[in-house]
Amino acid sequence: MLTATQTAIQEENDRLKHQIEQLQAVLNNITTGVSLLEPLYDKTGQIVDFRNIVINDYNARRFGKSIQELTDGRGVGELFPGWQETENFAIYRRVFNDEQPRTFDTFYDQFGLRSWLEVEVRRLGVGVLVSFRDITALHESEQKQREQAELLQAVFNNAYVGIAVYEPVLDEEGQVTDFRFQFTNPTAFRLPNLTQENTAGRLSSEIYPDYKERGLFQEHRSVYQTGQPLRLEKYYPEFKIWVDVSITKLGMGIMHTFADITERKQIESQLKYQADTFQAVLGAVTHGLNVFQIIWDETGQLADLRYEFVSDQMLRDTGLSREQVIGNTLITLFPTARQSSYWPAYQAALQTDEPQRFEEFYQYDGYKNYIIGEVCRANHNRLITTYRIINDLKAAQWQAEQQAELIRSVLDGSPNAVIAFDAVRDQAGTLIDLRYVLQNEVNRQRVGRSDEQLLGQTMRSFFPDVVELGLLDGYRRVIETGQPWHWEGAYTYPNRSGWFGYTAVKRGDGMVLTVQDKTLEHEAQQHIEAANRTLIKSNENLQSFAYVASHDLQEPLRKIHSFSNILLQQHATELSTEASEMLQRMQAASDRMSGLIRDILALSRLATQQQTFQPVELENLVHEVLMDLEAVVIDKDAAVDVASLPTVMGDALQLRQLFQNLLSNALKFTQAGRRPQVRVTCELRSPNKVPDNEQLTAIPAHLAAEAVASFWAISVADNGIGFDAKKYGDRVFGTFQRLHGRTSNYSGTGIGLAIVKKVVDNHRGEITVWSREGEGATFTVYLPVS
Repeated sequence: MLTATQTAIQEENDRLKHQIEQLQAVLNNITTGVSLLEPLYDKTGQIVDFRNIVINDYNARRFGKSIQELTDGRGVGELFPGWQETENFAIYRRVFNDEQPRTFDTFYDQFGLRSWLEVEVRRLGVGVLVSFRDITALHESEQKQREQAELLQAVFNNAYVGIAVYEPVLDEEGQVTDFRFQFTNPTAFRLPNLTQENTAGRLSSEIYPDYKERGLFQEHRSVYQTGQPLRLEKYYPEFKIWVDVSITKLGMGIMHTFADITERKQIESQLKYQADTFQAVLGAVTHGLNVFQIIWDETGQLADLRYEFVSDQMLRDTGLSREQVIGNTLITLFPTARQSSYWPAYQAALQTDEPQRFEEFYQYDGYKNYIIGEVCRANHNRLITTYRIINDLKAAQWQAEQQAELIRSVLDGSPNAVIAFDAVRDQAGTLIDLRYVLQNEVNRQRVGRSDEQLLGQTMRSFFPDVVELGLLDGYRRVIETGQPWHWEGAYTYPNRSGWFGYTAVKRGDGMVLTVQDKTLEHEAQQHIEAANRTLIKSNENLQSFAYVASHDLQEPLRKIHSFSNILLQQHATELSTEASEMLQRMQAASDRMSGLIRDILALSRLATQQQTFQPVELENLVHEVLMDLEAVVIDKDAAVDVASLPTVMGDALQLRQLFQNLLSNALKFTQAGRRPQVRVTCELRSPNKVPDNEQLTAIPAHLAAEAVASFWAISVADNGIGFDAKKYGDRVFGTFQRLHGRTSNYSGTGIGLAIVKKVVDNHRGEITVWSREGEGATFTVYLPVS
């Protein structure tokens, strides 16, 4: 029988054993390696090894041993020889001594284990607790990601194209206002304005001030907003480069790739130039020329030839179009080609690779022709043939002679001298003189030299002063730049002196010079200038005379009016009725004479005094004129309606005279028993617009013909007595023209409308009139908008 104490001890041992078994079961079912090791010491007290006290099944399996083998009391170094030389042993010993836990990643490639492990070591009581987990898959994944990232970075860094990634910059309303650089690869830095320092985090508009004006911002925004990629080619003239641009949306930003394609564009341009040149050669050669693609039969013999290129002469010879020929075969177009003499030449050229000549007499479209030609092999698949039709050659020679004769006739019939020159250059290629190669009859007479005396000679040998006059420099610029040049001046030739105009245009490495004799024109111009100076002096004298005449003539008229007025007022009782009437008639005559002098003076000033045009507000000006006429308006109870009027460029004083006379006439020539009505209207017209109102005259033809975009049509209409405009329309604007006699109720000098016409002329305008007797009159003034 066990005592109670022994029973309690047995139960405690059983409980501990059960807990240890449970703990071991837990440790054996986790995927983390766990071991508890205790140190082993030498005689000096130094740790020389560790041995496992507790180890889980996962740990034992990783090392290919059982738990019993690893916990049988032997040291780790005995189980795994060489372990004490590893870094792990040193780490375990340091942790045990300094009690500082350590966590580290290590690649374990020994003792049957080859894995990346994440290890944690910490002291636990009298031993060290080591736990680890296999992170090989994670490490390999991270390594793969790093390699992919490095590969991607290498691709970016070594990419042929420049790559830039942008993020949008949004305002408060969520609208895109700009794009900010996020990433730029090194290739992009070879393109304009981009550097490592000025891109990261910078706004595109900061790097490119014309970012929005050039449309690049709009392209970025469109791709960002729509998600639709964009591909285009751009040329930057300031940098002289072509760029192939591709813009795509990338996450919440955009990616902009661009490649310098300048070299490709240059090659394309060169290829196009070569193709155009080749086509031009085909069009320019006077011989027939064919480029054939060889068609072989099954035995490797010549079966047919397909047209690839032909000269224009070939088309003219056959009467076929290029569309009919290109792509078609020789035998299809000319079924008897195999029986011709040139077919064996084609075969021989293919067999020997040597050029072959051929001759052929044939009849085509009813014409007999003799043809000679040559064929050569261009490469394995192509033949080139050239030929001439002798009959056509002779005809062409005759036509060339006729053409040359026609050109000579045209040149000799020209009233101007025409000379052709070739450039004379020194060893450095600098133009130092010009050599005569052609002259017309006018030049022969002008310089007094025949073709034999002149052609082949140089300009400076006959006219050395062309250098001092700067003419040779001007001719040099024409030949070097291709820009025509004109010079006028006095010159002395062997046969005559005068004023000449010289016009030079480039011709190959030379020029064609046209010399126009402008002596009579120059003399006429001098006469005109002298006459203008005389006219100006005459106008000044006329102005002085007008002022003097106005003052001297007005003074006696004022005395006549004053003295007759005294007689009528102070001596009325002494005068007979007949004498009083005579004095009144005398006063009326002096008033008319005074008004006539004032109007003549006003008309003369319009012709001699011109002021610089300024903006004139016509609406204010017309209202000021109506204020001056207020007494007449009130006296006649007139209704005056003024529409909105524009501001025009003109002389305010002259325009005031214009409307003063038109409105005065409208208020003067009224009908008895009818309330006067005057309307001032305005309409903007274009030269090709016909007035809607049939009462208004059509726009004057000369105004419509001028380069005037638009003009104002300002009308002054009344309901007065009117007149027959068809009969008197032009007469009313003449000086001293009156449609009513002096005995009528309508006073005037007949100069008012002449003043109106003069003002309109001074303003580059026109005036027209519509009127019928008893139906009033409408005067329309046309003034250009600018």
